[in-house]
Amino acid sequence: MAREKNAQMDNQSNSLFIICPAGSIESEIRKQYNGNTYFLTSLGGVMRLSDYSFVEEFGEFLKRRDIRRLTIAQDIQCRFLQTIIQGKPGYGTYAEEHFRMLWIDHFFDINSTDNLRKKAARLAKCHINFQLNLIKQHSLLGTIIREQGVLLSGMLVDTKANVTTKKPILLS
Repeated sequence: MAREKNAQMDNQSNSLFIICPAGSIESEIRKQYNGNTYFLTSLGGVMRLSDYSFVEEFGEFLKRRDIRRLTIAQDIQCRFLQTIIQGKPGYGTYAEEHFRMLWIDHFFDINSTDNLRKKAARLAKCHINFQLNLIKQHSLLGTIIREQGVLLSGMLVDTKANVTTKKPILLS
């Protein structure tokens, strides 16, 4: 019963999705959620929480819109993530540096398969957990998250295969 109620709340409450503007996943997400759905875009879905003015605005938005669910929606086909998986030179972006750092930190877990799609999914999960932990542990954002009871979750998307995870990735 409680699980059913949480699932219903998740689909009907105010939700914020963090996505990469280079992808095309917004319309697919809108189809799945009935409530007020908002989107925050950042290159590769990577947020820099060292910028205090951004964090302050982000926190105010969470409160003003009464956000109850915050989801990092990561496309495993993201060009910045794929650059790292495929060992390409890339564009020199902050997002690529972030994914490269995660690649190094989780090298053995990510590379325990030869399947590029699985590697991308593993790197995307590392990214989701990293970003959610960063938000949760942030002094300002973490306080707002706890006070409002915001559910933190992640979602894997594969735009090439037109697949979205049905089960959310919860903070580990």
